Amino acid sequence: MSAADGRLAKAVSGRVILITGASSGIGRSTALRCGRAGATVVLMARRRELLEQVCEEIATIGDDASIQPVDLSDQAAIEGAMGDVIDRHGTVECSSTTPGTRSAARSSTRWTGPTTPSG
Repeated sequence: MSAADGRLAKAVSGRVILITGASSGIGRSTALRCGRAGATVVLMARRRELLEQVCEEIATIGDDASIQPVDLSDQAAIEGAMGDVIDRHGTVECSSTTPGTRSAARSSTRWTGPTTPSG
């Protein structure tokens, strides 16, 4: 285990980690590393089939994982999905938001928001 992997394991082992955009790319890689490090990983993205593949992969290398298919551009869907996550896990202790987007039409103010833990 590398020093970086050891630090990650110390930070996330036994914690509930929510990862958006988890079906591919950076989100998928983040989910696999967190799963390998002992986190309970909640995978969020639109594509159920890809989420299921990532979930199965985590099951073979690490700890618990679950999927929560949701369109991250739909605020009501996000709120419903988060309610489901809290019902199942009780809490989310960390999140990684890495969703992909295809829309360049939104203004920069749309993407600006709080970055503090109290968010």
